[in-house]
Amino acid sequence: MIFGQLSPRERHILFLGIVIGASLFVYAFLWIPLVNSRTTLDTKIIAQEANLQWMQQAAQEIQQLRGQSTTVAVAKSAVSLLTVIDNSNSQTWLATTPKRIEPKTEEEILVEFEQVSFTALMRWLVELYNRYQIQVGAMSVERLDANDNVKVRVTLVKNLNF
Repeated sequence: MIFGQLSPRERHILFLGIVIGASLFVYAFLWIPLVNSRTTLDTKIIAQEANLQWMQQAAQEIQQLRGQSTTVAVAKSAVSLLTVIDNSNSQTWLATTPKRIEPKTEEEILVEFEQVSFTALMRWLVELYNRYQIQVGAMSVERLDANDNVKVRVTLVKNLNF
């Protein structure tokens, strides 16, 4: 074999080269990817924890707003649901927010906001319920990068039970 034909000094150098090569291989193909994946997972965990904290704060705020709810039944009035929503929306700062209001039926309205403060939206929805007994039939919320901003699609329903 070739290894047996080498002088002791050459064998030593070859052995040292193999050890260094193996070490570089382990470092490049095992250690670096392992460290990179751990860093990526740590970043994801931090983002998920921030998301969880935001959701918990939003849930607490919703609970507080539900506790403040007082009933002023106006739902059986002759005013149309579209008029009530449009007027209440224009009386708040939400009037400056881009939105789409689409009547589905006489008792249902679809309202979409591309970017709106979650806090302001919840206050508006509570006001609609407190003043006009208008409830949320369905709601889709997508968190945006900006703090407290969401993209929302909400179906509002006139409650005829009052």
